[in-house]
Amino acid sequence: MRTPQVAVVGASPAGLRAAWAAARAGADTWLLEARPDVGVPEPLAMVAFDHLMASTARVPDAAIRCRTRTVHVVSPGGHRVAVEAPARILDRTRFDRHLLAEAERAGAQALLGTGPLRLEGRRLVGAGLDLQPDLLVFCDGATSQARTRIATLRHPESVVWGAAHRVAGAGEPAGAIELRVGSHARGGRTQWNPVAGGAWAHWSFSGSSAAEAIARARANLGLERPGAAAGATLLGAAPDPVYTLPGDLVGDGLLAAGGAAGQGGLEVGLVSGEWAGEAAAKAVLAGRTDAAALRPYERRWRRAYQRGYERLRDVTVRLARLDDAVVDALFAPFAGETIPASVLRAGGGRPTLGALSWMAQHPRGLGRALRLLR
Repeated sequence: MRTPQVAVVGASPAGLRAAWAAARAGADTWLLEARPDVGVPEPLAMVAFDHLMASTARVPDAAIRCRTRTVHVVSPGGHRVAVEAPARILDRTRFDRHLLAEAERAGAQALLGTGPLRLEGRRLVGAGLDLQPDLLVFCDGATSQARTRIATLRHPESVVWGAAHRVAGAGEPAGAIELRVGSHARGGRTQWNPVAGGAWAHWSFSGSSAAEAIARARANLGLERPGAAAGATLLGAAPDPVYTLPGDLVGDGLLAAGGAAGQGGLEVGLVSGEWAGEAAAKAVLAGRTDAAALRPYERRWRRAYQRGYERLRDVTVRLARLDDAVVDALFAPFAGETIPASVLRAGGGRPTLGALSWMAQHPRGLGRALRLLR
């Protein structure tokens, strides 16, 4: 079997854009995906915040379920603070297939249904494949094979399972995403995304296994909106690097991007995949695929995003130490307020962190309590 110059492992948004970027830059590129189809079952991450979309990828209208204007951050007792943060709720099956079509038009060859692959030295083995490409780009999620070669996650113990449900009859979506903070979910939050047809998608990060995450998510549904569990349909469960931090992004002959590198978030995964694909093509065309030659990709990513991820983890960890009653007392002075989109800059683009940063600096705010937790 012919061996490509670049093999991208995983048809995640990061992987799809990495394959597009590498092929577009002139590298012979294969995209390897364990599933027999892209976007099936539909991936759970569906929110694309406009201000975080630095990728060149276009979102076609057919892949947008609905648009939202604000994020409501809600305390355990129901105190609600709004943050202006326009976003699109995506049909991920349509969006991912659109990204695949773009990658193939750029010249990437997609091999779907490969099943699980394992990394043996610099070879990819499994499902009748035995490849040794010049360069591997891992975009295969939080449990990536890249972790057998490099420490892609600084806090691998913080990888948490998320479970998502589609919920009908839980109140008409009001054009806003809801982030509910509190001790009910590991890491301190659950998320309600409005979707088409008057329903919600509820996402809870709550366990160290799929079964635990699903059970905890069902309990959270009842806590947050009585009766919601009765109208809930499980969409799936998956490990997520949302509470870890990126570690090493490159090694000899390989790069990692997206969830495989701890780069949580659909929007950041897209642009990280593009940067990894560009770096991969440049390296193989220059005939140098050692870690030193790939390091510019890692430095580029850290300059753009590392500080924001570190701040998000720091505040998340500190907020999780607070009792729910204390969180309620801290949110109460701001109940009903709308915070402008300008706070997103202070929060590394993240609405929750932006809101907390704004409250911490306000005379009525969180500053004193958060400082005590340092």
